[in-house]
Amino acid sequence: MCAIAVSPDIGLIRLYPLSVASDQDIHVWSRIRCKIRKASTDFRVESFRIVSAEPIGRIDSPKAKADLLNACILRSGDVDPITYQNAASRRMSIAVVKAPLGVGASLVPQDVTDVDHAVDEDDAWAMTQGEYPFKPYLRWQSIQGGNHETHLCSQEVYEGMRHNAATPFRVFENLHIGDPDYEHWMILGNQKNRPTTWLCAHLHRQKKICSDTSSSLMTFDGDGESWPYLQQEAINVKCVDPQKTFSFTM
Repeated sequence: MCAIAVSPDIGLIRLYPLSVASDQDIHVWSRIRCKIRKASTDFRVESFRIVSAEPIGRIDSPKAKADLLNACILRSGDVDPITYQNAASRRMSIAVVKAPLGVGASLVPQDVTDVDHAVDEDDAWAMTQGEYPFKPYLRWQSIQGGNHETHLCSQEVYEGMRHNAATPFRVFENLHIGDPDYEHWMILGNQKNRPTTWLCAHLHRQKKICSDTSSSLMTFDGDGESWPYLQQEAINVKCVDPQKTFSFTM
């Protein structure tokens, strides 16, 4: 598996590989310390391979979570966020988006021609997405008016469908989709071999908080206007020798 993480030093990046078995102590909202190196076979500037990783804590405060997610929302002006990240001048592969009108959802029967039969020998016991009868999708509209249908590929959703095989729509109830008391943030990333195809790696949801008072817990000041969407040059500057161990929030 891969994961999206955020660091006060180099912003939003993609970390892989994470093993279903040996990395089971790393969860959503885990704080980890890890050594990483630039991926040699992945053209995406935000992709890094994990050399070693260990959990060092987690974020539990709802206000701290909301503050961090809101700080990471892509500000793309009058351009749709997907179009903005796909632009030839950027070619970025990660975006955090909050749909102003909320999100809808659907289950689409699996297309057998789209099944990936590749098996990881270390995690061969884990079901792959292609082995499920349905693919979950989010339907949403950006603040600029762009309409999107995005594959929701988060592990919790597929595990929810596995445990509720007779009632697969229950996963959307657990995500509180359609609940006016909840707000949602989409963690989006593109595919390595299909750079213009974007997936939702995780759908963060949280009950709305009445207070607008900012939390001082685990919020990052960032590094200028570009953080957390640093370009390759900025990431390289952060990663020059001597190397250091970075801390990330998953």
